[in-house]
Amino acid sequence: MDSQKFTYIKYLRDSINQSSSSDDEIVFELTKIFKKISSFKSAALPLFFIIDYAQNSYAFMSEGVKAVLQYDAMDFMENGVQKTLDIFHKEDFKLYNQKIFQHNLSTLKMIPQKEHKDLSFTYNFRLRSRNKKMINLLQKGFYITDDKTGLPKYSIGSITDITDVFTKENLVSHIIEKSNLIDGKQVNEVLVKNYFFSGEENTVLTKQERIILLCLADGLSSKLISEKLHISVNTVNNHRQNILVKTGASNVAQLIVYAVKNKII
Repeated sequence: MDSQKFTYIKYLRDSINQSSSSDDEIVFELTKIFKKISSFKSAALPLFFIIDYAQNSYAFMSEGVKAVLQYDAMDFMENGVQKTLDIFHKEDFKLYNQKIFQHNLSTLKMIPQKEHKDLSFTYNFRLRSRNKKMINLLQKGFYITDDKTGLPKYSIGSITDITDVFTKENLVSHIIEKSNLIDGKQVNEVLVKNYFFSGEENTVLTKQERIILLCLADGLSSKLISEKLHISVNTVNNHRQNILVKTGASNVAQLIVYAVKNKII
């Protein structure tokens, strides 16, 4: 399987009915642990889930989903992954389906299968609750993968409601980390860190952002740009941050390289 050609939807379809019995014991033990944790009623607890790709279903969904989305866990257990797809924010899912999931597969392909247990995958997205409100969620989890193909058999993780603390609704972050043992201590290494803007209108620089990029290429400071464009320094800095996120650049030098490659300057 070429991970660069597989969307999440295609992977779900092609994984149905593939055997995964060798890991049933692991999933059974994790389910018991999740059930025990979830029995302790606390608003601070995330919801837990286990997706079985061979069955295109949830092997487990904690009752914590009720507090977050107003749906019962059985809504997901009975309707499978399709239930989540039905309430997924359209543009957020487009990013996950076409980009984020492919990054996940590509990373799994590069890392030896025996080390997949040391990888964690984090990203944010929006789901529509039963009362039609879009809820911003943060998911962190890992995969149980096939020892021959190295591809996901189960997706396991936790989901937390970040609606009240995450204000940039169109910004989707995606991070892949690897836990390494160094001098007897667990140290997380960031392998992938991506930022995306949900929605086609947010995938390119706006006219104002292009003007500011040109000013930065000319060596102007935020203060000088604000005076030239008759906007506040704070507005300039906000534009600068959005430009960095959209282009994937970390400094002005990288922005200039981006501008040259994309014929902005």
